[in-house]
Amino acid sequence: MTDLPSSSEPSQLNRTKSGKRLFKQKLMNFLAALPIPKLLPSASSSDILKFLTWKDKSDRTKVHQTSCPEIGKQKASSCECPSRLSAGTVDSLIGELCAIFTEAGLGGEWDDRLGIGNPVSHPSIKNYFRSIKEEQAQARVCPKKSIPLFLDKLQPLAENIVCKLRAPEISPISLYLLSRDL
Repeated sequence: MTDLPSSSEPSQLNRTKSGKRLFKQKLMNFLAALPIPKLLPSASSSDILKFLTWKDKSDRTKVHQTSCPEIGKQKASSCECPSRLSAGTVDSLIGELCAIFTEAGLGGEWDDRLGIGNPVSHPSIKNYFRSIKEEQAQARVCPKKSIPLFLDKLQPLAENIVCKLRAPEISPISLYLLSRDL
């Protein structure tokens, strides 16, 4: 008897492909709408920065000013601070853009002199991402998604907890918490 893939796997694959196609189409539409319309092969790093800035406008992550009383709070706020894409989302967009240009035959590092290569690999894109992360760190933006725990990390984590459980000076509450976590 052979194992058949679950019925949700093909539909998930189709949604992923459809999402990638839609994202690529948005990029191409954006490039075509520039004052000097461009195609994918003629896009530069400055065009990619414009696209990322355009995508960044008014999303869900509040980036509070340092003087805002809502800074660091998890609940939705009604302050006037700007809403942006989260740094993780920007990182994901950059990865998708890089893949789009690589699939279009524009791999490798961007060369400013020749205007060839993958424009997403330009240092200005890396600087943009770094500035997004710094801005959100200063605004005390906390990621809402948890970081995944992979199986290769589980064994050392369990060993560390067992080691702490064996300590003679462990308090009852610590014993309970560590046992629960283990």
